[in-house]
Amino acid sequence: MLVVWLFVLSLGTHAFAQTQAQTGKKAAASASTAAATPAAKLQGLDDVADQAMKQWKVPGVAIAVVQDGKVIYAKGYGYRDLEQKLPVTTSTLFPIGSITKSFTALTFAILKNEGKVDWDKPVRSYLPEFQMNDPVASEQATPRDLFSHRTGLPRHDLVWYSSDFTRDDLVGRLHELKPNKGFRSAYQYNNLTIMTMPGLGRQHSPKDFCSVGNVPVELICHRH
Repeated sequence: MLVVWLFVLSLGTHAFAQTQAQTGKKAAASASTAAATPAAKLQGLDDVADQAMKQWKVPGVAIAVVQDGKVIYAKGYGYRDLEQKLPVTTSTLFPIGSITKSFTALTFAILKNEGKVDWDKPVRSYLPEFQMNDPVASEQATPRDLFSHRTGLPRHDLVWYSSDFTRDDLVGRLHELKPNKGFRSAYQYNNLTIMTMPGLGRQHSPKDFCSVGNVPVELICHRH
């Protein structure tokens, strides 16, 4: 009788050990899967957002993480209206400002990698009607010059700010704007030269400049 009970106990212990082992493997697999999820990879992002808000002294921000063309994380932090304590959400609109310049440069770089444009060919080779007030700049200015803000043209922001001019209107008026520095002699931040760039891409690419690759650059291709 003792032998039978010991045998049963042995079987029970073995079965329990197998169950525990399987449970352990499932738990490990589950933990591994959890660790591989976007949420797990982005742990600590809340702290980063809080620190950034304190450092830059802003009341609210929104963060989105895009992977393989899909939004894998989106969250609002702080307030969009500090007085009324209205929180920032994933639908809160923020002025994007000159961040679109980086979209423009990235899109042009993609076209460059595809062999369709070049940083150092004259702008006129892509946009024959391109003309600045300085005849030397008109003939020799390259995309690199326009992106580097070294055409000699000062800001002239009142030409475009709050105006009804289209992009083509503004590019067509560049020749009327006087420089205050020599061509390639100084860095002077300028919005108008960057506004010119989508015209170069459209002229030389079978794709519309606004849909090159998967770069979300619609904002640089439409002036509202």
